[in-house]
Amino acid sequence: MSDEAGSWVLLAQFDSEDAADMMWGDAGALYWLIRPEDLAERRFKRAIFTWQCS
Repeated sequence: MSDEAGSWVLLAQFDSEDAADMMWGDAGALYWLIRPEDLAERRFKRAIFTWQCS
């Protein structure tokens, strides 16, 4: 793992769920990541978003 990748922590994750009628791409997931120091200071505007699907 690179130093940069290791400096982020998972803030939130939402997986696709048929029962809730939530589908992100092809059964994907949504991710929000944040650096620990930003989380400690509640600087949520510095969080980043990404998503993955198959």
